[in-house]
Amino acid sequence: MIRAWAQDTSRILISDHAFDRLGERFDEEPLDTPTVYRILKVGRVQGDPIRNERGHWQATMVLRMPGGRDAGAVTVILREDRKLIVRTVMWEDSQR
Repeated sequence: MIRAWAQDTSRILISDHAFDRLGERFDEEPLDTPTVYRILKVGRVQGDPIRNERGHWQATMVLRMPGGRDAGAVTVILREDRKLIVRTVMWEDSQR
């Protein structure tokens, strides 16, 4: 569902704080909005989707990037609106 809906980028809302976690390490390579769109369009779901605190389904989409690192986007699925909200963007190896 995420990959299908992400083909139309007007369905993707990126939260104001989505990129905040990228600043936690000084050696981080930047991730930008076009990269987030690519993660959602062709990435894979990592783990099982969960229900978040508001009752919406949420999943982390992950894509192997050039250089071998995995980038992830925590994505909320708003089924009734057919929208995706990106809550957080991060390098997966920074989360360990």
